Amino acid sequence: MIRGDLIGKSVILDGTKLSLEEAAYSLERKQITLFEEGIKLELRAFLKRASSILPKFELRFLVFKDIRDRGYYLKAGPLDFRVYPRGVKSGTGESRYIIHVLSEREPIAVDMILQDLELSENLKKRLLYAVVDEEGDITYYEIKRRDISGSAPPVELSDSVNGDLLDERVMIWNDSTLSELNERWWFGRLIEETRLQLSFVESAYLIEKGSLMLTDPEGEVLNLERFIEISSAIEGNFVKKYLTYRDLRDRGMVVKTGFKFGSHFRVYEEIPGETSYHSRYLVHVLIDDREVRLPEISRAVRLAHGVRKQMIFAVILDERVEYFEARWMRL
Repeated sequence: MIRGDLIGKSVILDGTKLSLEEAAYSLERKQITLFEEGIKLELRAFLKRASSILPKFELRFLVFKDIRDRGYYLKAGPLDFRVYPRGVKSGTGESRYIIHVLSEREPIAVDMILQDLELSENLKKRLLYAVVDEEGDITYYEIKRRDISGSAPPVELSDSVNGDLLDERVMIWNDSTLSELNERWWFGRLIEETRLQLSFVESAYLIEKGSLMLTDPEGEVLNLERFIEISSAIEGNFVKKYLTYRDLRDRGMVVKTGFKFGSHFRVYEEIPGETSYHSRYLVHVLIDDREVRLPEISRAVRLAHGVRKQMIFAVILDERVEYFEARWMRL
């Protein structure tokens, strides 16, 4: 059996340097014996020692072992690991993935996600998050930036429509453009062919485009700034939702509420019709632009997978919107 010596954060084995994860894997399979300063380390002692040396070692080793047991080779990488295609070893071919190991318990910084995406794009590797739950099970998510767009025509009304602000809704009455606004651009919900009910984000969009003149219960005409102020008092995250809605609409997408799917929006690439009736995306706005919790991502991805949609997360950077997709992946 080959002898290895623990020196610093590595194991030296016949002149070859092994990572702590590689050494633990070989030790568990009884392929090597390990010593530190002449004292033999059994697996239990080595795992405890490695955990004291390397942050997240326990999680990293679980992921390393899982991927190796699946028949892939991996090495320490720019995040946690580089993973090679099956049958390819380090030095004989290019790695395919870079993996970031995470605990389900820890919130992750949105800036970290964006930095990881930039790194993966620069390296031309696919980015995977390996999330370890409290029972040690591992779920893999592929994270990638998305530049989504659609083919819906821009809103072009010959005249602005008039609407009333009623509590948490906006209503347009007896206007000749009701059906056009609803059927051509898919705004609002048509009720009894007599009135069109708009959401707050739809209303803000039409006000900003100069297509809606809105009055409050006292008859005061509301400009965009005042309407956003009123909407924000009712819904604290309104501004970020609206910025995302506006960006998606300006990209040629049709945007409707995603409440039934547990997300902010369901999004169509074109005006729904007989050939394309189902939305393609669910879009969830990260209201806290500092951090996100992994159970939130997990719930959204599982639900989107179940209804055959792509899960997109929106991040507001100043007034610019960035999108990234998260999808469950089987290695």
